[in-house]
Amino acid sequence: MEENKPVYEHKSMKRYVISILLLFLFLLVLGSIFIYLSCFIIGSIKNLNTSLIMESLSKNKDELNAIDKNIVDAMYFSQGLGNFFTYLILFITISLLLKKDLKEDLFKLKESPKFYSLYTIIAIISFVVITLLINFLFSKIVSDSDNQNVIVNILKGNGCAFMIISTCIFAPVVEELIYRDSIYKLIDNYAPKLKLVLFYIISSLAFALPHMISSIGKVDFLTYILQLIPYLLCGLMLALIYHKSKFNIYVTILCHMANNIIACIQVFIGG
Repeated sequence: MEENKPVYEHKSMKRYVISILLLFLFLLVLGSIFIYLSCFIIGSIKNLNTSLIMESLSKNKDELNAIDKNIVDAMYFSQGLGNFFTYLILFITISLLLKKDLKEDLFKLKESPKFYSLYTIIAIISFVVITLLINFLFSKIVSDSDNQNVIVNILKGNGCAFMIISTCIFAPVVEELIYRDSIYKLIDNYAPKLKLVLFYIISSLAFALPHMISSIGKVDFLTYILQLIPYLLCGLMLALIYHKSKFNIYVTILCHMANNIIACIQVFIGG
């Protein structure tokens, strides 16, 4: 067997991993409730029509241009606030549940500091450069996804502090622990002979599809697929980095963080 991650052979441990994945999905769904609740609270505070704010969540970019700016701003702020609390809860919960994995991978870093120092630097630079190139190329082919538009608008508005913390700290930790660590662990138990092939496929899809949920119904099928591809390629690269790092989650977390930080800087530089 190829690597370093422990294989949980007992059914109870397999169920534990599945439970973590189900909890993650549940908290993501709960996050949508946080966003609607934030819409109600922010709308009430600002004496705005809370129903219109909530309805704006399902509008595409062109439809939002026809809505009162105060409503749209309140909607984006509410999304940033709801997203922040969702990822805060996820960050605390998932980190505690997978603290054993975090400790084991930290120990590996201390065991091979030269390898991980060099590998992490190369991985970060490569990942950020390739991701920038992919995004640049696809920006010439298709418009930004709804997820990307929301992030940009929140960063440009009053909710920027919430989005920066969520995007640059909470999300990379949570998503790498789920999309890389937990998924690899689960596949390693149930399909050890096909684990790498399945890991690359499932990890990439698991990373890409949640980022594209908000685009469903807002764009046509071809546009949806084209907007999905950059996320798939990003997930694929992170899976590769995780594999070649001897399955050390800290490497992909740092790559993910660096990429999101650069993306945020681009938004601010671009105005």
